[in-house]
Amino acid sequence: MREIKFRAWDKKYKQMKNDCSNIYMGMNGRLYWKFGYDEIEPLPDYIPMLYTGLKDKNGREIYENDYVLIERVIVCEIIWDTKNCRYILTEISNGNIFHPNKIKEGIYFGNKFEGKFKEIQKDG
Repeated sequence: MREIKFRAWDKKYKQMKNDCSNIYMGMNGRLYWKFGYDEIEPLPDYIPMLYTGLKDKNGREIYENDYVLIERVIVCEIIWDTKNCRYILTEISNGNIFHPNKIKEGIYFGNKFEGKFKEIQKDG
């Protein structure tokens, strides 16, 4: 069984929140900040990204919306395939789909919100 954890992108401050120890995901998929025994506050500016349970070839944990470089030249985004209930890699340039086992052979290459590929997109 895979470990259930997540990180979150803060849309307001444009930064990744990797330590989510005080943040909880409700049954509705929304995030809440717990700041007291039973006090919670919604976090509408946070986008949750679940851990896929997979790691790249360097042992880095891969989350939803991460980019992985496979076969040295193909950049793919990790997305949830609702039809087949699994994670898939979707090639950024043309939408080709790869099996999630390719993650183990690939290298983390940023994510949808920050990182190397986002910088390349800006320059291009």
